Amino acid sequence: MLCSLDAGSVKPQSVLFVLVVPAVLGLPRWQVRQAMRAVADRGEFRVMLDDAGLTVANAESVTPLSWPEQRYHLEAPELFPLLGGDEEIGVMTVLPKRGTDDPGRLGELIARHSSALPQATLKGFPQG
Repeated sequence: MLCSLDAGSVKPQSVLFVLVVPAVLGLPRWQVRQAMRAVADRGEFRVMLDDAGLTVANAESVTPLSWPEQRYHLEAPELFPLLGGDEEIGVMTVLPKRGTDDPGRLGELIARHSSALPQATLKGFPQG
């Protein structure tokens, strides 16, 4: 029993559980929403890839990323998520397949320079 009322009292562990668990479970979703809002406010992004790495650009900035910074990738039906970063900061670059005329060639370039994660990792991504 998580919460018991004995003579009008509630156990502190129960209150802590009821307050902390929803906050912990909701935090990642809130962080993703905040990140998506920040990206949307910057307008259209363009990503150029070659054997040297990626260049992410918008009207305000240009950010070069080397392949070692994008160590892993997944292939979902409609996009390629590239994952990198370090112990402190995670980096995810999402490349929609609709942004290229040849998704197969794009996939080959990505596969040459980063390691594929198992398809089971796609559990959280939309499947089309």
